[in-house]
Amino acid sequence: MNSNTDFMRNSDDQAELEDNAASSSSNAELDPATPNSQSSNPGSRSSVLSPQSSVLHLRDAIAADKEPILEFCHQTWDWGDYIEFVWDEWFNDPRGGLRVGELNGRPVGVNKLTMLTPQEGWMEGMRLHPDYRGRGYAHQFMADMVLLAKEKGAQVIRLATGSNNVPIQTVAKRLGLRKVAAFTPYNAESLGIAALQAEGKMELSAAVRQRLGQFYILEPADAGAVWQHIERSPLRSVARLYADGWAWAELTNAKLLKRLRDHQVVARLGGVFVPTRRSYLPQLAEAQPESAQLKGVSVAVEDINALAVISGVDNEAGLEVGYVDYAEQPDGSDDDELEALALALRLSASSLSPARVSLMLPNEAALELAFERAGFSRDMEEGYTMFVFEKQLQD
Repeated sequence: MNSNTDFMRNSDDQAELEDNAASSSSNAELDPATPNSQSSNPGSRSSVLSPQSSVLHLRDAIAADKEPILEFCHQTWDWGDYIEFVWDEWFNDPRGGLRVGELNGRPVGVNKLTMLTPQEGWMEGMRLHPDYRGRGYAHQFMADMVLLAKEKGAQVIRLATGSNNVPIQTVAKRLGLRKVAAFTPYNAESLGIAALQAEGKMELSAAVRQRLGQFYILEPADAGAVWQHIERSPLRSVARLYADGWAWAELTNAKLLKRLRDHQVVARLGGVFVPTRRSYLPQLAEAQPESAQLKGVSVAVEDINALAVISGVDNEAGLEVGYVDYAEQPDGSDDDELEALALALRLSASSLSPARVSLMLPNEAALELAFERAGFSRDMEEGYTMFVFEKQLQD
């Protein structure tokens, strides 16, 4: 198991929900009509489940909760749990909320709301004591998160869970969340020019080499073209979601502009030469063909063939890519464009430590095949994907 805390932190949106809620998959305790008894204190809610169930008291975490909660969390997986590494950060988060479920004065569960932006809530880190699973508490925790997100002013709340985690998907749907996208975690080691040649990738065609030399770092002046490209994307199934680690938020104009200012948007520009843009792979930049159109201050949407938005560099994940996209080509060369994009990302990571690339790839066959041809592999077993659910919270 990967020991990367970022990986572990967000894998709760897949594995911990499976481990902690799998036993509550098909019972009447998931009924969303179950009444919630809310106190006048927004930090405290009690939920009456059924005549056979205890009363789960949901409240804000206090310092004394840390020890008993970490005690039952440390056996979440064979390798342990990451909660001990993020507890202090979560506890001191002034924007989100760390919630604890208490029975008879004993902390038996925890759940976290993270406000990715003032408008977007993210649900993560749900844990239940092994002795109290299968009682419908997952439903109560998630309903509580929806209410808390509303109180925080969020316009939408999201969560991610594994494609095989039917119990949590059932709870999410009954609470009004709908599945909006599916992603698969992929990664690859970086690639130097010599290694690329050794793998034989440069032998595909001269056109592939030319494509690799036509990746540019875009600028804020290109924001309009990039946004039009995204709006025309064939990847409508990803709902314009942008991954940061294992959390997803909407890629807005403002977020895109920030990434452009930070020089974190790269694109393959087909048939154009933009001398005012830095080459993404200067080691492969060559004299442009005579047919290339000389561009001036900015690029046009028609110039963008493939695109990637970088989310950052992690000390264990390496180069993290938050969003990839492409334009459908009239000549049917979409696969070549995508493979060139994947290779460009591997090449760009060669100077990093660790020298690797990680990304959440939209669950689209064309993307997956192209990235796999370029040497990327799944982080999870075959057939496993992450489902992103969301609920709009506007009145």
